[in-house]
Amino acid sequence: MPGAYVSGTPISNSSTFSGRTIAGLGLTNGATRTFTLPSGDTIVLNVGPPIPPVATATAPIPTLSDYALVGLILLMAMIGIAAVRRGRTGN
Repeated sequence: MPGAYVSGTPISNSSTFSGRTIAGLGLTNGATRTFTLPSGDTIVLNVGPPIPPVATATAPIPTLSDYALVGLILLMAMIGIAAVRRGRTGN
């Protein structure tokens, strides 16, 4: 307990047990257990369903359209043909 805790004051907390199941901890989903301490204080344990992971936004991958790909192929072919012709003429 914190040093400044006053008896009867509510405390809220949560815990995560990776790789463990609720049943493996001896608890059942939706159950509420109440523990009474020797000081007379009580601890109420509410077991809830697991929190689903937060979906992260995916960044779109930039791609060329089909027409852009055809245009790029034609441009590369024209450059290749021009290079071959220059090689034949000796320029």
